[in-house]
Amino acid sequence: MMCLRKWVVPLIVVCFVLSVGVANAQEPTPPSWNAFKLASFVDIYQTPGFATGQLTYTIALGPTPLLIYEGNTYEITWVKAFFAVDEPGNGSFTATEGPPDSWKWEEDFSSGHIAGWHDGNNILEPGHSKTLQYGSFELTGAPDLLSGLHVGYKVGSNVESGWYKGTLPVPEPASILGLLLGLGGVAFRRRR
Repeated sequence: MMCLRKWVVPLIVVCFVLSVGVANAQEPTPPSWNAFKLASFVDIYQTPGFATGQLTYTIALGPTPLLIYEGNTYEITWVKAFFAVDEPGNGSFTATEGPPDSWKWEEDFSSGHIAGWHDGNNILEPGHSKTLQYGSFELTGAPDLLSGLHVGYKVGSNVESGWYKGTLPVPEPASILGLLLGLGGVAFRRRR
């Protein structure tokens, strides 16, 4: 009995510590300006682009979103955050929290300007979109605003995560129309 207690109790403690550590590793920590690494995104869209007085923004992931960082391309499996990130130099912006949302509001104007939302439990997956609303959004000068995302991406068979910033394309009306017509054609064809 003594031998059993000698090994079982430490084993239980180690398993508990490891499980708590793994669970906490999945949660994004509130970012700061310097946490975001410059990258490129493919098949992730922001509608509309950042503008003074524009309060509502939608982020949409296409079926195969990609992260391009330091010359490597990674398949994105989820997004857990959306921020306006100001690159220093040409101006700045101010923003306030809008209506309550399932994602948590965060802002940091100390080391560089960021304002937006993140959540460790509610993820945005490929093929889905999320709309978020600021309470106010004002540009001063002509700031270089980038979209900041916390993304999960595949590295081999593992999923890694990190904070990245880049320009998200705004879908053109012709692209949206083409997509809708294509989806309508598929629906019509299925009916037959």
